[in-house]
Amino acid sequence: MRIDSILPLAQRSILPAEMKSGSHSFQSTTLSENLPTLTPPHTGHPLRVRMEVLRGGEGLAKLAPHWEGLLDQSAVRTPFMRWDWTELWWQHFESDYHAVFGAAWAADGRLVALVPLAIGPGQTPVRRRLRVLSFFAGLGEVVAEGLDFMVVPGHEETLIRLIDHVLEEIRSEWDLAHFGYADETSPFHKLLSDALAKHGLNAEARNHQESPLIRLDEVSWEDYLMHRTANFRKKFRRNWTAAKRDHQMIIRQLEVAADAPWFVDQLHRLHGLRWTAEESLFLQPRAKSFHKALALRWAQQGRVVLLVMEFNGQPVAANYAFVEGDQMWDYQGGWDVQHIELSPAKLINAENVSRAIERGIKVIDMLPGDLEYKSKWTQLFRKVVDFEAVNAHSVRARVFQSIRAVKKSLSKLLPGGQAQP
Repeated sequence: MRIDSILPLAQRSILPAEMKSGSHSFQSTTLSENLPTLTPPHTGHPLRVRMEVLRGGEGLAKLAPHWEGLLDQSAVRTPFMRWDWTELWWQHFESDYHAVFGAAWAADGRLVALVPLAIGPGQTPVRRRLRVLSFFAGLGEVVAEGLDFMVVPGHEETLIRLIDHVLEEIRSEWDLAHFGYADETSPFHKLLSDALAKHGLNAEARNHQESPLIRLDEVSWEDYLMHRTANFRKKFRRNWTAAKRDHQMIIRQLEVAADAPWFVDQLHRLHGLRWTAEESLFLQPRAKSFHKALALRWAQQGRVVLLVMEFNGQPVAANYAFVEGDQMWDYQGGWDVQHIELSPAKLINAENVSRAIERGIKVIDMLPGDLEYKSKWTQLFRKVVDFEAVNAHSVRARVFQSIRAVKKSLSKLLPGGQAQP
């Protein structure tokens, strides 16, 4: 479907009830914001659950039949928490990381709460020497944003106890806790912060970022375009017309699993025209293998939207996004800089927005990074941070903390800004 042929929106939404653009925040009202006071519905008797810590591939296999069912009931659901993502990450990174899962089981055998964690080396030279604790699938070359705890509504107090239980069990097994891209709108945000403050030392939120959100209340692309600036509309229409007239522009979409290898190869090739493998984890061999396998699984499920734009029969831009319910996560892209005068990135992003409107998507999360470009598409943001804490029982953690303190002091005296160990 081309950008100039748009169907009406389906009238449905799984979005939180409150989104505020004036304060640049995106607020979820799924659970109380004061989570430490959450308790299960009063029944006269405490909810009976059995808590255990599972490990490795055997633990993951035990959880497999229950994973999707629990996620579908949980307040936070993102593509990065789906079983396919989880299983493929483990297949690619099992050799590097230890899997630890805190699981709470109801008396009838249902999984009612899950704390999915992984421990292994970090990405920087210093952190590669540390045992880094993070959400499962939150480490390695495959970047996952939107990872979180899972819990059946009514068992939030169970989740609080389960987090404490797991962190106490593994207290000697990690040096540095790093939970990247923690969403401040998550109803479990404070649980994570409080747990790291309780079980770690010098717990803090670092690397504050904004993730732009395109809210799609419009019924067509033209409606959306009318909310952009006059200069934005003028340049877009001029470039779109020139691309169709002078370059016979067409845009292909991945729909059949058998086509996934070609689409993913084009995505990686075009991404590589702008960044090197040293600059972008997306170009690392295991990341390439992971995303090719994921696209094969999700192509016909409708969970992946992978577009390739061609000029005169040659791919010049690609865009890669994931879908969960009525929300889209715009994950990665690439384009040929030889056609920079036509802004190929803007053209293919416009087509992605257009097709999202057609599909009934309510919000596109553009994810952190490149805010100067992304802010032209929206003025609505959610906030994310990296939560970190060091393990007071770890010698290596204390050495790391000392190195960080020295670098921070030097950054105040020397030009060039602060280097992150």
